[in-house]
Amino acid sequence: GWVTRSIDTYTRGCIQLADELGRTILAVDYLKAPENPFPAGFEDCYRVTDVLINQPELSGITGATELILMGNSAGGNLAAAVSLRLRNEGKLLPKKQILINPVTFWNHDERSPFPSVEENGYDYGLTNKKMQEYMEMYEPEEAARQSPYISPIMTDDFSNQPETLIITSEFDPLRDEGEAYGHLLKDAGNKVRIFRAQDTVHNYIFGPLTTDIVTKSYHLMKGFLDNSLKGSDSLGKKEKNQAEELGSTR
Repeated sequence: GWVTRSIDTYTRGCIQLADELGRTILAVDYLKAPENPFPAGFEDCYRVTDVLINQPELSGITGATELILMGNSAGGNLAAAVSLRLRNEGKLLPKKQILINPVTFWNHDERSPFPSVEENGYDYGLTNKKMQEYMEMYEPEEAARQSPYISPIMTDDFSNQPETLIITSEFDPLRDEGEAYGHLLKDAGNKVRIFRAQDTVHNYIFGPLTTDIVTKSYHLMKGFLDNSLKGSDSLGKKEKNQAEELGSTR
């Protein structure tokens, strides 16, 4: 939520990601609201990404053109916003991006146009009330929250973005806005895959237990990164605004 947790609390999750994906993980310790509201945390994430990709001589890290940008929840929001700004400034972009349950819209009260905010906003951990409070701490001014660097779905140009994998959760208030962002990217000509993890709640992938659906999610991400994800870039016979289902065995 741009507010809670830190590098320390996500160390376990980052280690698991590194092990499962066979990749080196660099985590950004960005400034948190409300003490440091937008754009502080966003600027931290943007600066780190920009240096790694566009100024590799400053970091000494090789292979910057292979960098993948990943984020979960508010981190997914930051990743999407960073990719938009890099494009807007004419800079090199990450090769790919993975957005897990991303925040993409500025409002999570009764005015939200996304049904999942109401359907899943009360009984599944992350409530719409909590989400609205996080957003208000991140950027107190409602008009400012409509910036595409806070609400990526508000951009007027979805083109020229990295190849994208979006994973949403069935019982997450953020489900619909994350999927909607993916479809807008896709409609603008980007390569996008959108999967909905069935029977899951927000932040399931970094929960205390490794379940079948978590394992499948890691395999999905690895396939995306290794270019071995089965199926075409289209959603097949599903309706245009549906996501592919990532199911679990019961």
